[in-house]
Amino acid sequence: MSPHNVSDELWGVVVSNIFNDKVGNAISSFWVRLVSMFSYKGFWEYEILGVVSILDAYSLDYHEKYTLKKLPKEEYQKLKNEMVKVLDAYKLSNLPISIENGSYLDDCQVIDGMIFSLGTIRNTNAPNFKSAFDGLMNSIDKDIRDLIGLGSDEFRLIQNIRNLAAHGQAISKNIRDNLQKVIVVKEKVKFLLLYIVFILLGFTKETFINACGNSFHKIRLNAQLDALTLSKLKGTAKFFELNNTEFIKAKALPLVDISLIYHSK
Repeated sequence: MSPHNVSDELWGVVVSNIFNDKVGNAISSFWVRLVSMFSYKGFWEYEILGVVSILDAYSLDYHEKYTLKKLPKEEYQKLKNEMVKVLDAYKLSNLPISIENGSYLDDCQVIDGMIFSLGTIRNTNAPNFKSAFDGLMNSIDKDIRDLIGLGSDEFRLIQNIRNLAAHGQAISKNIRDNLQKVIVVKEKVKFLLLYIVFILLGFTKETFINACGNSFHKIRLNAQLDALTLSKLKGTAKFFELNNTEFIKAKALPLVDISLIYHSK
């Protein structure tokens, strides 16, 4: 981003935000790690592990600050106790059957494992990465979401790779055979994180779009941003909304340098 494309007033806002405790803490907690991902030279799966882990941490942080919903502590504990009672009752009710077929000890261990796992259930409306990520994405400007194109399929792909890399497991052949897609999705995540940083610092969406739209940086190019949305946001193409009748009439015209795209509702 050229400093000449940003007003002095906006630079003042950005500098002020850097020394703001809220923004400063977020930068020290998350964004300083993002910078290192721009020059990472190791295995590609560990680069994804790093990038997605930052997204995971920030998604959870955003959820806890802005979208968290919890049961009252007493109600939450009461619910867990009731669930333990249900599992204990199930174990007792199936005792004769378990003894008869010789699986009593195994069945008890499984149910005891379930009871133990109840202690790890989080008192939240977003108990995992996916739900926290969805909450974060709902806060992102729709134009930016359309521009990046980071949907459910892309999320599942990077989450799977992150989990495999985190546990030292081999990346499946199916993923390795689609490495180009993996790289594109990885760059989409980086682009999303960059946008969040820019907005957090105080830059406007328009400033960010103008900067990335004129950039030839590898993240912007490799993320394969939606060209139609980018043209719309940059104002380099005009868009008109037509009804069905107008659309049919327009298709019959000898149009030059005009594209017609039909979106059903």
